[in-house]
Amino acid sequence: PNYLGEVFIYSSFGIMANLWEYWGILLFAICVVFLPLMLIKESSLMKKAKWDEYDSYLLLPKFSNIHLDNLVIYAGVSALCYAIYLNC
Repeated sequence: PNYLGEVFIYSSFGIMANLWEYWGILLFAICVVFLPLMLIKESSLMKKAKWDEYDSYLLLPKFSNIHLDNLVIYAGVSALCYAIYLNC
């Protein structure tokens, strides 16, 4: 499941609207509706035979079975995004 993609799509509407009210509604919807459904779906998928191959960090995909590798990848991407943000 592409939970992060869906959150980005909904967030893009907040960026376009540029209203703090929308961000409050979005945060409420994510916490009350979206997050519980994600947890239910993840617990359902855990019962499947190929779960070990799919395993994820709920919002973020795993690139490797080694947690340190994933941490390095996400830290690198975060640093790159922050550097781009500072230069804009």
